[in-house]
Amino acid sequence: MYALIFSLILFFLLLFVSNTKSVTILEHVTNPDNNEQTPQTPQTPQTPQTYQPYTGNNPMILAEKNAANIEYLKEKLQDVQTLSQNFNSLQSKVDTNTENIKKMAQYATKQITQQTGITPSGPLPPAIAGLSNIKQ
Repeated sequence: MYALIFSLILFFLLLFVSNTKSVTILEHVTNPDNNEQTPQTPQTPQTPQTYQPYTGNNPMILAEKNAANIEYLKEKLQDVQTLSQNFNSLQSKVDTNTENIKKMAQYATKQITQQTGITPSGPLPPAIAGLSNIKQ
């Protein structure tokens, strides 16, 4: 009795193992070059490097191109959004630098005025008033 059950289990196990090695038929997947149907592994969609123009009348090819173009445009839109964020960040940094440069110029003017006594908008002190007449 045990030998019969063991032999049936072994038979079905061998049948299962031999069946997995056979060619699997995928629905609507055929190779037009030959009459045999071979299994085709699904390809992972790769993002296209360029926008693909629509040509031909094959709906499957047009659908694939449409999907690829949507992915391409999605990536470009993400690039534009990233660029916009970087531009806004750069603009705020430029504004901050402009303000800091103006403050540095005011501080330098104040220090020069304190050290030399020359005001940037006032009359020149008599000691250097004659220097403006010197020609180079």
